[in-house]
Amino acid sequence: MDELHRRMTIEVCLFATTATLFFFTALRPLANAGVFQPLERTGLELHTWWGTSWLMVCFYILGGRILHRRFK
Repeated sequence: MDELHRRMTIEVCLFATTATLFFFTALRPLANAGVFQPLERTGLELHTWWGTSWLMVCFYILGGRILHRRFK
């Protein structure tokens, strides 16, 4: 990897990690407000490592798209 690609990868990883941590920080008040009731009916649980992994992958893809658009 060259220097630009390495920097972009680190920034996307930091974005995904920070966004996931922010989401889980806000998860308890949102759950108490009843935001996730439709997800609970479908059987999706965000508290498992599987839900956490999917959330981080989604944030990684979103961050990659945002960052690649910035460096075009």
